[in-house]
Amino acid sequence: ALLRAAGYSEYTGVGWLAGEFESERVEGGEIRIEEEAVYRDRRVTSITLTVLDDESTVLFAGSPLGTNLDSIFRIPGGSSAGPNQVISRRGLDKGDTYNAVGSISTASPDSLRAAGTDYPGWITDYYLQLPESLPDRVRDFAADAAAGAQNPYDIAVALESLLRTFPYDLTVTAAPPGTDTVEHFLFTEQRGYFDFHASAMTVLLRTQGVPAQIVVGYAVDPEDLNPDGSYTVRKDDAYAWVEAFFPGYGWIVFNPTPDRPAGDANEGAGGSILDGFTPSDLGPEPSLEEIFDELGGFGDLPSDVSGPLTESPVVAPDPFPWWIVWTIAAVMAAIAALAMSGSLAYTWGTRGMPVHQRHWARIQRVGRWAGLSPGPEETAREWSARVGSTVDRPGEASTLARAYEAERYGRRETRTPGEDETNAYRALRNRLFKRVVRRRERVENDENDLFA
Repeated sequence: ALLRAAGYSEYTGVGWLAGEFESERVEGGEIRIEEEAVYRDRRVTSITLTVLDDESTVLFAGSPLGTNLDSIFRIPGGSSAGPNQVISRRGLDKGDTYNAVGSISTASPDSLRAAGTDYPGWITDYYLQLPESLPDRVRDFAADAAAGAQNPYDIAVALESLLRTFPYDLTVTAAPPGTDTVEHFLFTEQRGYFDFHASAMTVLLRTQGVPAQIVVGYAVDPEDLNPDGSYTVRKDDAYAWVEAFFPGYGWIVFNPTPDRPAGDANEGAGGSILDGFTPSDLGPEPSLEEIFDELGGFGDLPSDVSGPLTESPVVAPDPFPWWIVWTIAAVMAAIAALAMSGSLAYTWGTRGMPVHQRHWARIQRVGRWAGLSPGPEETAREWSARVGSTVDRPGEASTLARAYEAERYGRRETRTPGEDETNAYRALRNRLFKRVVRRRERVENDENDLFA
């Protein structure tokens, strides 16, 4: 099964960005959906998740509808669009438990073939975007692969089937500078992993006028079932797949990566990639359309849907305040030990990260110390712009944000940063540490004034 984290709409030639979106505050227990987005042949799903590591993104089985958490829905393309990502407003700490309600398609292939191409404007505006630099031979590749297909569904199946012949390989090399990532995958490497396969299919669909997005999240295997009936999702289960839009039916999952089953509608219920999971594994299964039609809205939901939404989330108890113990120990430690522990606090948990993600994590950490914590609604670029402006290093902050996004959401590679990126990291780090020191001095001066 697939657990959805976020969708990306903007292809840059080297990777994907979330694109423009509006942030909408949604209270826990609410379903956020417009009437025109109540699609046919969709089953409502409910899952319960317990967080094993600090996180902020809410996961769903299928397209997000609602959660029992107060959250931020990031909506691309206006109010009729479903969210590309849902963020918990208070964040999620280890041990927190929440419920998430979504929907997955049960549409048949014949239904999707007959869906037509009468796409809403917000869909074509956001999900047909391609860079002007996209090579012509990528478009030609898609046209040849889709030759003979009479409708968007058959085009998607043809492209998915072809890409699944490209072997799964984690050792592929990154595209050279100035080379389109999808072009490099299709014509040079001709092998790769889910990021490459899903990126290629999304781009190829768009060249044929089929709206599509790349979606990231986690793939859960039935054999990962725990004795208590739960599943454990690990970072290594990260995955990417494709969703294509069909009028009247919404987003349909496709999986062009050959390491897992295909994700088209051949098996219904979201595709054969969900094989091995019974309806009870995914929660209640009323029809989205039936619920809305019966109620004329979502004001009085059936208990099997309203229960998970209205149940209070479980907030993990605050851990024992070990920081007090460590503070006392730090006071008693020698100057050398203090310097060492300061370095450890700055680098803790980041040494195994890819280089740009490591730099970004450390900058965010010292930014928090400096009183510049990222807000739950801020993107990497928005936060970097605020930090850079505050400490008078806007160029350096922007350079780091772009490098982080390229590595995190673009090509998967670990490389030595260029001189500009290294200098930007050092300059911004040093300026933030100066702000930390000055901030502490101001606090001490305020305390002296208070007790003078």
